[in-house]
Amino acid sequence: MKERIFWLALLIFIMVVSFHTGRAQSKEPLPQDLSAQCVATVPKEWGDYVGSSTYGVAFKDSAGTIRFVTNFSCGFKTPPHVATAVQRN
Repeated sequence: MKERIFWLALLIFIMVVSFHTGRAQSKEPLPQDLSAQCVATVPKEWGDYVGSSTYGVAFKDSAGTIRFVTNFSCGFKTPPHVATAVQRN
């Protein structure tokens, strides 16, 4: 019985030490570079970003019009070309 308690205590001790050793050796994650290579400008009148799909990136305005943009002009102040627009009547 004493031998069984000894081995159980030893096993728990090893588990606790290995757990704390692993946590102490883990490194801080490196910061990610989130600087954009391209900045595209979208008019505020197009409304809020809704999401993206195979049709493109979608924006929905207050009137309910949804605009899908497939190609953004990188670095230019001109609005991107709207590939598809869905209007509510």
